[in-house]
Amino acid sequence: MRVVEKSDDALTCVCEVGGTIRTRKGLNLPDSDLTMSAITPKDREDLAWALEHGVDYIALSFVRSADDLRELCELMPLGGAGCPIVAKIETVQAIAHLDEIIEAADVVLVARGDLGVEMDLAEVPLLQKRIVGLCQQAGKPAIVATQMLQSMVDAPTATRAEVSDVANAILDSGDCVMLSAETSVGSYPVESVRMMGRIAEKTEVYLNAKDSGARVDLTRTLRRVTTAVAHGANLLARELEATLVAVWTQTGNTARLLSKTRLHVPVVGLSEDPAVCRRMSMYYGVVPLAVAWQEDEASMLAALDDLLLECRLAKRGDLIVVIAGTRLEKEGATNSLLMHLVGTPPDK
Repeated sequence: MRVVEKSDDALTCVCEVGGTIRTRKGLNLPDSDLTMSAITPKDREDLAWALEHGVDYIALSFVRSADDLRELCELMPLGGAGCPIVAKIETVQAIAHLDEIIEAADVVLVARGDLGVEMDLAEVPLLQKRIVGLCQQAGKPAIVATQMLQSMVDAPTATRAEVSDVANAILDSGDCVMLSAETSVGSYPVESVRMMGRIAEKTEVYLNAKDSGARVDLTRTLRRVTTAVAHGANLLARELEATLVAVWTQTGNTARLLSKTRLHVPVVGLSEDPAVCRRMSMYYGVVPLAVAWQEDEASMLAALDDLLLECRLAKRGDLIVVIAGTRLEKEGATNSLLMHLVGTPPDK
């Protein structure tokens, strides 16, 4: 629609592309630079409820700049430190401020639906690749969402083009692929999840066969020691054909950085905090497990062996890479890297 006249409480428009308008729908204003806050009064109420009930992530829609994310952080206890923020990229302004948004956010979501309305639809695939690529370099998880299996809203199977779309999002280094209408209002929600799972499994087999590791840009991460340790574990796991990499972490940051290297083996994220374990489920290739931290190395490895054997993630004699910190109670203290044979005492 094109606005031809305005008043205090109404707009007069000319319809240029016909279609059905339903109630309670949002408005896209692609040619306007809005000055209103990205956070509405209802958002503030919803945020308070979400934090009270212990949600693991908070997502902000229609982010235009890092200022929107900072405004959200100010509304959260400890400046947002307790709950990671997902920035949804779906406006022209967000593309213009992409680097600063990625820097300020914990996770980035490529919201292709509104992005395709705000910008030329033909640009969306290229923007998706650009956004996911920048997140990969910055060590930030990227979610690709909207209309991935759209035909399964009404049909029990996906189209060939949709299958290719999901696979390409994973090949682009997306950490998560997300269903929307398929599971919220669709007629085949379970089938949609199964289909997406099958596509992901097949695509990951292909990625593992390529065995091409990725690298995080050290200049864009604050804890350079932690990042270097993650790269070292990646190289050791590939060179020595380790069964898995186990990461003891207080915040999940080391597991997140390691997931961006796209290892061909599982990354087992170990934490005492169940909330951290749930958040690590967002990270590509990470299997989160809750386990108590042990003060000495022998006890730590013994507890790890018992857990891996119990969960059937490894068997006795398997070679694994273990990442930890000499002072795990201190955030950002990951500085220890060792090789270990499962079921073998460390002095053997």
